[in-house]
Amino acid sequence: MSKKGVLFVSFLMLAIAVSPFVGAATITVKCTKYGTTRSSVSVAGAGITGRNYVIVASGGKAYLSGVKATKLDGTQVFNFDSNGTAITNGATRIPAIFIQGLRVDGYLRQALTHKLVGAIGAICVAK
Repeated sequence: MSKKGVLFVSFLMLAIAVSPFVGAATITVKCTKYGTTRSSVSVAGAGITGRNYVIVASGGKAYLSGVKATKLDGTQVFNFDSNGTAITNGATRIPAIFIQGLRVDGYLRQALTHKLVGAIGAICVAK
């Protein structure tokens, strides 16, 4: 292997060793729009640590969850809903017409630094 090849491999190994994204988080967004009567969004993260929060966005509007500590298994779930029972059970309140164009984007961020842990968009189910 050439010197350039060895240098590149060495640099790559160092980058992997110090990268915060090795074993990076897996983010999923699931959402359901019930006509104009209800919007429901769930953002789940796996392979994460610390305290985090989520921002969900649709149709130019965004809503922020509260901060949650990661469970011992490295997971977190953040629920957003317009249904009163779901809100009583811990979901963050969003308007019934929050989901626009059947698309929601979810952003998982570290609470202390606001660093982006992961982001993903989802196409919602219409019921």
